[in-house]
Amino acid sequence: MRKPWHEANPAFYAKEKEQVEAANPNLHFSTRNGKVFLSGSFPLKDGERVVDRYFIEIEFPFNYPCDLPMVREVGGRIPHTADRHMYANGVACLFVPDERAWICPEGTSLLEFLDGPVRNFFLGQSVFEMEGVWPFGQRSHGVQGILEFYAEILGTNDRATIIRYRDVLRRKHVKGHWPCPCGSDQRLRKCHLSQIVELRQKIPPPLAYQSWKAFY
Repeated sequence: MRKPWHEANPAFYAKEKEQVEAANPNLHFSTRNGKVFLSGSFPLKDGERVVDRYFIEIEFPFNYPCDLPMVREVGGRIPHTADRHMYANGVACLFVPDERAWICPEGTSLLEFLDGPVRNFFLGQSVFEMEGVWPFGQRSHGVQGILEFYAEILGTNDRATIIRYRDVLRRKHVKGHWPCPCGSDQRLRKCHLSQIVELRQKIPPPLAYQSWKAFY
């Protein structure tokens, strides 16, 4: 039986723990039922000045860092609603899963995860509370957010084109004689095959399949 990540690689766990607790002394690691959690007070800083603070709990998956942690706000401050980018189970929607390679590429440390998407998520929540607007042009929730992401990387807002691309990306294997998803009526090998290969390196088929299911 495979061991959970913190037992399989204790040196990696110790390094992540040391970095995070040194930078965030009010966050603490614990293990419950074989899972690792990070919880406590998470400050938002402007330089050295703390401008806001959230109480959070981060749950690590069995195979971290292959899968990213789940972040929860546990102070009862943020409603669990789509318009606040929160799932009904209290997990924060930090970004569209398909765009992980752009936001948290392979090798991103836990401290970088906290200082990047986690900090930006809570900073956005604070600004929204004060001003009623999102400071970073946050994506829509759910299917619309997925469409917005693919519209950016593909350079088209055409829903049918986006769905064709994601249908190709979700496949275990790509064949050059397939019609190109761009809609040119050409074979993939003579059109956008190199683009598909590059995208599949950033959006693995299992991940593309999960977002593809959201449309059906």
